[in-house]
Amino acid sequence: SVRLAIALDKNGKLLKVEVVEPSRYSMFNDQALEAVSNAQPFTPPPADLESDPFEFETTLYYDLPL
Repeated sequence: SVRLAIALDKNGKLLKVEVVEPSRYSMFNDQALEAVSNAQPFTPPPADLESDPFEFETTLYYDLPL
């Protein structure tokens, strides 16, 4: 798993993505960052959150077949 911190502006533009809890496999860290960058454009955050930038954390999980 890779835990990421992400920040979006009020229009959904990606301002920041960084690894906050890395996987022990650097390949997964790199792929997680690339996945978020490639997922643009993002839907704008709800206006009633009144947070600019809108910052959150999420975890991406990888499953290796045995």
